Amino acid sequence: MTVGQMGNLFSADEFDESSLGSGGAEGGAEDGEVEVTDGTSAGVTGAQKQGWLGKQGHLVKNWKRRWFVLEYPLLHYYKTPEDPTPRGTINCEQVTLSETVAHERTGKDNCFMVHHPERKVYFLQAEDETDMMSWVKAIRNVRKVGLIDFEEISMIGKGNFGLVKLVRQKATQKLFAMKVLSKEQVIKRKDVEHTKTERNVLRRIRHPFVVQLHFAFQTGARSHDPVLASES
Repeated sequence: MTVGQMGNLFSADEFDESSLGSGGAEGGAEDGEVEVTDGTSAGVTGAQKQGWLGKQGHLVKNWKRRWFVLEYPLLHYYKTPEDPTPRGTINCEQVTLSETVAHERTGKDNCFMVHHPERKVYFLQAEDETDMMSWVKAIRNVRKVGLIDFEEISMIGKGNFGLVKLVRQKATQKLFAMKVLSKEQVIKRKDVEHTKTERNVLRRIRHPFVVQLHFAFQTGARSHDPVLASES
């Protein structure tokens, strides 16, 4: 097993009070994810994907089927594939994608939120999970990982500083132990440096009795550290 490369998760500016969640007028990504590129792949301008998605209206919260065309970083949507002019365009640069928040706010399956703190929030629904994750991968346009990539199976344990969940990575079906820490509590307890040290040690360690860190990312108020627990 090898440890996946990660970005610098716990930088100083990410771990101050200003990083504990900021949302736009229509709600932030407090329970979504702030995805971190692993630095091994650059985005491709003009990357394309097209297909049908359901889209929730902004004023009237009804759902309409729209034809979406991704020409990264712009995601255009049309009433039909034959329409010459898009009904609207979503800027996909530096957005957060969240299935959790989308399900909480819409109650729909295979639905994800496209969020940027300074732009409109969009809720889009795919036909199934495979289609949804295909759109997520295309919209990201770089190698990233976030909460949307994992399915929670059960709670392993809780402690004074956080909790550990058993999760399954959707793309590979591998099982991971995900450690979840409250950034607010980490800052309050003055444990930022300790947390950074723990992450760096787990990234590098190779020992039969110590799990290795494979990914690390943040949500609005929490950091998530999935480590490989077992492979099937």
